[in-house]
Amino acid sequence: MEFDSKSVNRHYQALSDTARWQLGNLLMMENSPMLWFYVQRTDSRFKRKSEKEVCDEFLKCKFEKYQTTFNNYMGDDGSYKLNAKPVPYPSPAIPSDKVSRNIFQAAQPRKTIGEVFESLTIKPAFPLVNRARVQLTTPLFHT
Repeated sequence: MEFDSKSVNRHYQALSDTARWQLGNLLMMENSPMLWFYVQRTDSRFKRKSEKEVCDEFLKCKFEKYQTTFNNYMGDDGSYKLNAKPVPYPSPAIPSDKVSRNIFQAAQPRKTIGEVFESLTIKPAFPLVNRARVQLTTPLFHT
């Protein structure tokens, strides 16, 4: 979530991930995004990463766009037959969000996402980086 008030944004972003998610769910009610939960044993040797840490790592990554194809079955007279022609499928889909779309279009295999932000003169503020990360790396993200 982002607020019009810089002070409210600063306090909201300073909350722990869990507190931020809870507050967001309460304020957005039925418009709240679906949350994903990951379970980990308390004695795990792996430290849980915060969203901020994940976003910082995202800025250091390099990505290459790709396109794939898929096969499908076509219905015909009550039966299904494999369509002989594969269907092209761009993945990930180009985001409709203007900032994420610009990042997607500027991404190159030799540049980190942080360098892409810099080349587009985008300040890598946490909410913006997190939104771009979700829109650019989540295969089922829509809109």
